[in-house]
Amino acid sequence: HGSWNNQIQNPTDNRHVLHGALVGGPGNNDSYSDTRDNFINNEVACDYNAAFTGALARLYELHGGFTDPSFPRAAPPDTQFFVEASVNSSSANYTEIRALLNNRSAFPARASNVLQYRYFVDLSDLYAAGGNKSQVTITTNMLDGGAISGLLPWDESRHWYYVEVRYHGVNIFPGGSTTCRREAQFRLTVPSNLGTSAWNPLNDWSYDGLISGHGNLRMTGRIPTYENNMLLEGTEPPSADAWNQWRGRHFTSSQLALAHISGPLATPTNDGMANLLKFALGGTPWTAASSLAPSFQTTADSMNLSFLRDTEARGINLRVESASTPSGTWLAVAVSADGQPFSVAAPGVSVNETGTEMLRQVIVTAPLPVEGRGFMRLAAE
Repeated sequence: HGSWNNQIQNPTDNRHVLHGALVGGPGNNDSYSDTRDNFINNEVACDYNAAFTGALARLYELHGGFTDPSFPRAAPPDTQFFVEASVNSSSANYTEIRALLNNRSAFPARASNVLQYRYFVDLSDLYAAGGNKSQVTITTNMLDGGAISGLLPWDESRHWYYVEVRYHGVNIFPGGSTTCRREAQFRLTVPSNLGTSAWNPLNDWSYDGLISGHGNLRMTGRIPTYENNMLLEGTEPPSADAWNQWRGRHFTSSQLALAHISGPLATPTNDGMANLLKFALGGTPWTAASSLAPSFQTTADSMNLSFLRDTEARGINLRVESASTPSGTWLAVAVSADGQPFSVAAPGVSVNETGTEMLRQVIVTAPLPVEGRGFMRLAAE
């Protein structure tokens, strides 16, 4: 069932399904209890499964048959490597974080001794108050065998930095409550003489969604996990060069050198959708265009284009354009710059953008041309 702490009742849901297996079955009074700890009714034992499989093999030999290539379907992986965190303590000039790095791998289960995570902070307020990154002091209450870095740059043009907690040489594996996770408590402090405006954790990428209190741990994707410096799970903050950051995550070094593979207009999957547009829509270069393509609809007097956009796709401009014929003149009806919300760019057009996460649902509605038919498209540059 994919337990990470060696407890038969945890997790509640089964992470894997064994299709086609024969279990022990009901008792002699037809009683049956479908629980994990009832091995008499539910165990998949070799002796009767061997006979069952043998009988099926003989039936196939005598009568033939066929297999369904779509069955069984593999269970979709859930979150496996992540951080649970809370605000352990705070004041006007510091924030202390309690963070637990988890290895709950089950697809397959595996150990790792090169795990790490990053806590991202925005020091804009510190610089506005006349301070700088060298005035941030990092202290720890516990590291549970790990090591912590100083402040490392992420996007210095915006004063974004991160602290990295590493468990290199520490074997973390889903084999028990003490082996599947490691805890750290660390504090970031600025000098109190800079004033209360110098420290504002509310604009920190990794602080978002955390709750105060030692025991109020929450799983958060904003403290991303890494294995030997490679991103495993979670979401990094956008850098000023988000496009190249995206390329670096999804292409190998040799692919990055090939413009026809990793360039903005390249379509490495040959599905007709360029890399730059997949970047804007929250996909990867290998995501099928059919799962990202905008949806087009018309009514008696209007037409609309709906799609998801990634708010972290910075550094590019998006345009929704309309025309009365595919070969006619295309006019911009709504625009978005540098990851910002779409705005109207033509009369009679409306924009509805919803959502609070990175992916936002966008619906752009425009008047139907007088010819009674129209076309819309999404462009990125």
